[in-house]
Amino acid sequence: MKRKIGFAVVCLLIIFIFFLISFNWLKSPNKTDSTAKNNLIKVGYDIANVNNGPFIIALLSDYFKAHNVVIQATPMEGNELRLAISLKQIDISLTTVNDIFIPISKGIPIKILMPLASAPTYLYVRPADNLTTFEDLIGKTIAATPGSPMECNVKYVLKKEQINYSKINFIRVDKVYRPVALVEKKLVDAVPIGADEVAKFTEAGAIIHQEWKRNGYADRNIPETIIAINEDFRKADQLLVERFIEAIIDGHRFIKSNPDMAAQLVSTFLEKESEGTVAMSVGSLVDIWQNNKLEYNLWYDPSIFTEMWQIALEIDQIEVSLPLNQIYDSSYEEKLKNAQNEIYPLN
Repeated sequence: MKRKIGFAVVCLLIIFIFFLISFNWLKSPNKTDSTAKNNLIKVGYDIANVNNGPFIIALLSDYFKAHNVVIQATPMEGNELRLAISLKQIDISLTTVNDIFIPISKGIPIKILMPLASAPTYLYVRPADNLTTFEDLIGKTIAATPGSPMECNVKYVLKKEQINYSKINFIRVDKVYRPVALVEKKLVDAVPIGADEVAKFTEAGAIIHQEWKRNGYADRNIPETIIAINEDFRKADQLLVERFIEAIIDGHRFIKSNPDMAAQLVSTFLEKESEGTVAMSVGSLVDIWQNNKLEYNLWYDPSIFTEMWQIALEIDQIEVSLPLNQIYDSSYEEKLKNAQNEIYPLN
């Protein structure tokens, strides 16, 4: 009799525990419900790019969470970013301007949502080679990522200076090896770089190409990184995209008002996520931010995208001419313009 009572108690206890587990599972905040799914944005970004600073800050400071946005962030390279957003594997891409031109030109429903960062391009050479004029570059080798804003900018400048860039050999060398390839190994004769690489090339003994500097190209900021969006995704939930933008704006505000703390966060993030291949000191980050060697942007006159599209067309990166409204999405322009004037009033 006692054995039967004991068995019944055990059964009741098991049923009770099962009920508690089931009840707690239904209430669990970790359970993916429809709301979480509706708030999800899949974002692809280049882990080695300091231009992504406002996005990194928004991610680390929970600004997306504060605006009720769930971010699934995936580090990728340029070609992967272009393919992923083209195939709708990601909704938003933090990428280079010229890279996103390619799928847009092929009719894929992608547009530039907003700018993110602009900077000058610096063309570095070896001092002993005496490459001082643009004509001196004919027959030489330049290391530049194919399709990158820097490659396109160099070709645009050469064309403007009436130099046939087809007589210059452009090759791809991984970013981390370029100072060595230029100065020590002498595998290339010139390298176009961004502000984040100036210290490395200067320390290696390289100098800015004289005519490039003399003609003002080292002071001409061009859009480098933009935020592109799949238009089908934007049309499906415009308010969610607006909340995403608000979180990015908060990231900009944080960098502007807390540069030292922001630099620490960005520096640590880049070094950790790139497994040490990208290492920028807090001081160097603050320097390029405060001296406008790298400008974060929320808005500028979008006609510059038409100009850049024309450049890409001239250098045969794309094959069709398109109007601005097929390249750039102006849905949130007023919000972005107001935020730009608030945070960067003198830019």
